[in-house]
Amino acid sequence: MAGDLRKCPLRKLEGHNSRVTSCSWSTEQGLLATGSQDGTVRLWDISQNSTDLLHTHSCNSEAASMSDGSVGTHLLSPVMWSSRGTLLAAFQNKLINIWTVRGSQVHVETQPSWVTAMSWVQSSCPFPSQVASGQANTAESLLLGRLDGSLCWLEVSEEGGVGGVKVESTDLSHCQRKEAPQCLSWYSTDRPFAVGYPDGKILLASTDSFDTEQPILLTAFHVCTASPL
Repeated sequence: MAGDLRKCPLRKLEGHNSRVTSCSWSTEQGLLATGSQDGTVRLWDISQNSTDLLHTHSCNSEAASMSDGSVGTHLLSPVMWSSRGTLLAAFQNKLINIWTVRGSQVHVETQPSWVTAMSWVQSSCPFPSQVASGQANTAESLLLGRLDGSLCWLEVSEEGGVGGVKVESTDLSHCQRKEAPQCLSWYSTDRPFAVGYPDGKILLASTDSFDTEQPILLTAFHVCTASPL
């Protein structure tokens, strides 16, 4: 079925003070998250009859001074929801901003190199070790790619009341490459994640060490180089 969107009812959301750079729905919460160059992430509850601004989350103020843009401009990555819809994340240069849906404070994780890609795990299934022990896993997994070619695994969980966040960081040294990751995708913690690179390679690896499971590097695309004129 096709239709003209210009004839559909429109609803304007007003709140950001600068250019909106991303919009993302949460399938679990039914909420809309919007990110902007004003350094804020806003949560909206949108129903058929009403539109409510639930929260305004601020990014780390130091990131704007690190950006190449004008003063006060935040070069914020697209906002991403965790699999359970309880956490939000976006990166700026070397900084990872993490928020809880219920809280207002930002938790910042500083990386040794600029972040080039990020992805939450898509499925919230527990780790195999926790299934065996009967323990429930409350942490959400966030995978980071950096400009120096390294990968980092963050286990993020809510802690200490409303808005509190605990993060455990693990560098995946067995996945290091010279190329900076361009995109990431991770379905489940018990399955390999995929990393795409500008040189046409795709890395399939897991969080286990190199001795446990060796990463696989695929040549998916041949990068064409232009001949000199």
